[in-house]
Amino acid sequence: MWPTLLVIDGDFTMHQFDTIIRNGTIVDGSGSVPAFKADLAIKNGKIAQIGGRIWGSAKQELDATGCIVAPGAIETHGHFDHHIFWDPYCTPNSANGVTTVSIGTCGFGWAPCRDEDREAYTRIMSRIVSVPPASLQKWMPWDWHSFPEFLESIDRLKLGVNVASMVPISPLRAYVMGVHDATTRTEMTDAELTALKTLFREAMDAGAWGFSGHRNPEDRTEDGGLLPSQVAAYGEFYALAEVLREYGCGSAYWTGGGSEGNEKEFMREICRISGRPMQWTGVVQARDDAHDMWREELAWSEENAALGIPLFAQVLAPNDMQFRLAEFNLFDSCPAWAAPLLGTREERLAKLQAPGVREAMKKDFAEGLGHFHGDWTAVFIKKAATEKYRKYEGKSLADIAQSLGGVEPVDAFLDISIEEGLLTEFHVPFFTGSNEDASSEMLRAKSTIPSVSDNGAHYRFLSAGYWPTYFLARFVRDRKDTSLELAHYKMSALPAWVMGYRDRGILREGMAADIMVYELDRLSYSESFTVNDLPNNEPRLMKTTTGFRWVLVNGGVAFENDAPTGVLTGKHLRSTEYQV
Repeated sequence: MWPTLLVIDGDFTMHQFDTIIRNGTIVDGSGSVPAFKADLAIKNGKIAQIGGRIWGSAKQELDATGCIVAPGAIETHGHFDHHIFWDPYCTPNSANGVTTVSIGTCGFGWAPCRDEDREAYTRIMSRIVSVPPASLQKWMPWDWHSFPEFLESIDRLKLGVNVASMVPISPLRAYVMGVHDATTRTEMTDAELTALKTLFREAMDAGAWGFSGHRNPEDRTEDGGLLPSQVAAYGEFYALAEVLREYGCGSAYWTGGGSEGNEKEFMREICRISGRPMQWTGVVQARDDAHDMWREELAWSEENAALGIPLFAQVLAPNDMQFRLAEFNLFDSCPAWAAPLLGTREERLAKLQAPGVREAMKKDFAEGLGHFHGDWTAVFIKKAATEKYRKYEGKSLADIAQSLGGVEPVDAFLDISIEEGLLTEFHVPFFTGSNEDASSEMLRAKSTIPSVSDNGAHYRFLSAGYWPTYFLARFVRDRKDTSLELAHYKMSALPAWVMGYRDRGILREGMAADIMVYELDRLSYSESFTVNDLPNNEPRLMKTTTGFRWVLVNGGVAFENDAPTGVLTGKHLRSTEYQV
């Protein structure tokens, strides 16, 4: 076949390919093929040829000497549902080699939604994503009511990464029952359950990728109430699983863990009914202060693998946390902490000083509730708001408590915060992932997936979109306890299989050209820092990454030398292209 005749810079030039990546070390993502040196050619957004030396010509050639050439990472736990309307690259994940993101995870999102419920949805999401309602409203086009219309809205966007949407049960339930009943009533009527299934079937017919739900008490509404997913009966999820079974692709998703009551059997039942893989997250954490909880959860997860149950635990990425009590909400899983940390800064100050409040808060931490499980050696003052406490910057609350005469650390934490008007900035360097030996063991297990950043939620406090860089730099390069082949299988082929993406996740001829090209020895990431780049100049935490020479999305070079190029070749992935 004659090559296509193309006009390049005014010259007639014969080119067989669009791009050739030369001289790189190919790690194909399958986990079964050893890394090998080869060229890779791309045509029309797909991989056209992989070979030791490709003799054809291309419009552009990328010299990958000294680089790893691997499939783009697939993010299965992100919250870019609103972010895609403002940032087509879904940063910082894409700068770290992520080429496909899931939205609609954890059971919450923006569709379906009636006109009269938009304000309520915005208030609910505002607390979860830590962005004021006015900013959220500014970036949301609200050109949808139904879930299929929401997908059509995504179609109209120019995307820098691929986007695939699950159906979150909270808005689905609210659409059927009304927002108030959806957050307060546990049982649906038979007619409501039928309507729920009908709406989900319509979403799948339009190209959704399954459904998600959660019962993680950390996520609350703006008044401290529960989300619809958190009060929904298990029978509603079983009903959705019955519908999912009809389509042969997509997956189920659960946030909340597997350690309470019959939740473990519930997740297994979802897999049995749907016949599809399921992911769960929220409990497996590799933290020094989490004792052996991770061992118990990993053992159960591996038991599923041995039984042939496709139930995958998402290993939480390492994540540092920065916060001020003036706006922090990630203590909502602690009953006695949730109410005092609702409202404005002034309202919080008043409630924190009310009689009996502190005693209850201290009891929660004494019982090991909340992040860092009461380990005050892991909590530091990053920036004091007054000169009086500037000398304690960089010191842990455990050490500060000793300096203050041996008071309890929780008292030092609250006293300093209150005295500084809740503007003291605290830092938890290893909110998750402090136990790297445990992380390594979990990441290498058969039943785990590392692709979880939570980006798009908790903007002010967390930034874990750098998980591919961390995974490769720490466990492959530095610790040398994970092979390149296994790492890329975990980051690409496995999550692609779980979600049902049949045309990406592996470097093979005919597959989508979603590719990361990086220098393993140069991979690094910065400390977290704040940027005011959200709508209305609202802040978010970020990290910069070094070492990625190129990130390609459907053959287009989206990032070059760690910077976006302006090329927007991402696709809105619809499951209708993959359904059986």
